[in-house]
Amino acid sequence: DDGTAHDDGKESRDLEAQREAAERRGDVELAAVRHELADRVDENLDELAQELVEDEKNQIDILSRIGEVEG
Repeated sequence: DDGTAHDDGKESRDLEAQREAAERRGDVELAAVRHELADRVDENLDELAQELVEDEKNQIDILSRIGEVEG
């Protein structure tokens, strides 16, 4: 029985090690997904900012032309 108890303990430790390894892999995969998502958000925010700057530039150009007409 001592050998069986020893084997059960080793098997339990092996299973725990496998579970921990799977968790670490999951954490790495989750971190990669989060990083990819953050990159996409950054790209979208950059595009939005560029569009807003362009729109504001157009508004300033229009106001400048109105000022020239009035002036």
